[in-house]
Amino acid sequence: GLGLGMTGAAIAGALTMALSKLARLLLVWRFVGIQPYDRDYVRLAVPSGGALLAAWAAARALSDAGWPITLVATAVVGTVVYVALLLVTGLAPEERRAIRRMVGSLRRSS
Repeated sequence: GLGLGMTGAAIAGALTMALSKLARLLLVWRFVGIQPYDRDYVRLAVPSGGALLAAWAAARALSDAGWPITLVATAVVGTVVYVALLLVTGLAPEERRAIRRMVGSLRRSS
């Protein structure tokens, strides 16, 4: 074997899940004609990539901390960066208007 142990098991599980999802998507697209993803999903690449890099950097910076601290900090950093980048680059105009209306109604009610 390759001797990857737990890391190999995690990689195999992730690949299996991704390939299974892809196969299901292709089957639905082929037989039902439904494709849920379009060009609008590309705009999520910046927030997703930024969150991935930030989470990776946080995990590297905290590599000497215990795993619970690393796990929580990585999740928090990745989430904060994702939301920030989503608000700046990833929202469609109608989503921006909906957020403005929601914030406006929250301000009026308080």
